[in-house]
Amino acid sequence: MMGDASQTKLRKEDLSKLTVLSFIDPRKPWVLVPNGSLMGYFDFVPEHYRIGPWTRVSLALPIIFSIALFLLKPGTELFETADSSDHRCCLKASSYPEVFSVYWWYNVILFVHMTGVVAWSMFHRTPFIIFAYTIQSWIMNSTRHGLNALAPFLNDGHFLLHINRILRFPALFSSVIVFITWNFILLPFFYFSFNDTKRKSFMNWNIEFRMVQWHICNVLYSVMNTLITQSGDNTFQHFIYEDIWYALFYGLGYGLFYVLFLDRIGIHVYPVFSPRTNYSAVLWVGKFITPFALFKTSNAAMEKNLISVPALITFGIVMSASLELKSGALKRYISSRWQVKRQYLIFIRYASVRLLHISLRGPFYFIDYFC
Repeated sequence: MMGDASQTKLRKEDLSKLTVLSFIDPRKPWVLVPNGSLMGYFDFVPEHYRIGPWTRVSLALPIIFSIALFLLKPGTELFETADSSDHRCCLKASSYPEVFSVYWWYNVILFVHMTGVVAWSMFHRTPFIIFAYTIQSWIMNSTRHGLNALAPFLNDGHFLLHINRILRFPALFSSVIVFITWNFILLPFFYFSFNDTKRKSFMNWNIEFRMVQWHICNVLYSVMNTLITQSGDNTFQHFIYEDIWYALFYGLGYGLFYVLFLDRIGIHVYPVFSPRTNYSAVLWVGKFITPFALFKTSNAAMEKNLISVPALITFGIVMSASLELKSGALKRYISSRWQVKRQYLIFIRYASVRLLHISLRGPFYFIDYFC
């Protein structure tokens, strides 16, 4: 235990030496923490994912995609920027659900729910979970629900409506990326990396309420918010090509943030995105192709009216409830809090009885002492 404490202290000292200048000082190594693991929290990630030279493809792809994003920016001949009434209506307060309508209440309730989940997680875990792409996607969709509910109270063209419009497609895109990356890439990666004991605990953790909300329900909430409850007259508002650029910009921005910042301080929340393995090329290419595929799929689904609100809501409720019943995490949390509350109530009752006893017996103690 003493050894673990001293080791933790040394790791904290190493972390305290990091400054902004550490990232631009050429005398510093690229990986700024020992063994490429922040305070040892990411030792479970294979060492060759944490330290060592980048692959050639990991060096080339960020540069290639940055140039491509610049060439495809809105306003160039390579990128369609035709005005669209479906798009511009997002800047009109009257195009959003009316106050106290069903969809307006949906946005209010989901905003409170999503904000509460992430606030609870940051309070009980660590505020640094905000660095995870999953949490950023969740916060983006939570913000979208809040802005949709606030929109009827704003003036047309309000800057918050501009923000809401810019976030619309990136919110949907990020939730799809989280759903695909976690459930079909990271989940199998971790599952086969652990031994039987860790594998069981990992899967139990994976089906907890918060994890199901972030990795499954988030994409359902996003579809509801960006496609269905976006409009007040139950009409779909199609995406235009400019929306793709916003999603590409956000995807590239987070990718650069991950490899240029998080990787250097040993935060490997997405090991397969490590620039030291060619697996990262799949994610880089996927984040560049997915917006175009999602754009076509979403618009086609809206045109053919393939989205069922009851089906989305039912699936989300059934999935959350069934996995929560299997994991029992929420039940254990409530039980533990009830035990604490019960002990507190027992203490209050005992203290009250003792105080009442003393107050009633006090005069007799006084008489007995002096008489």
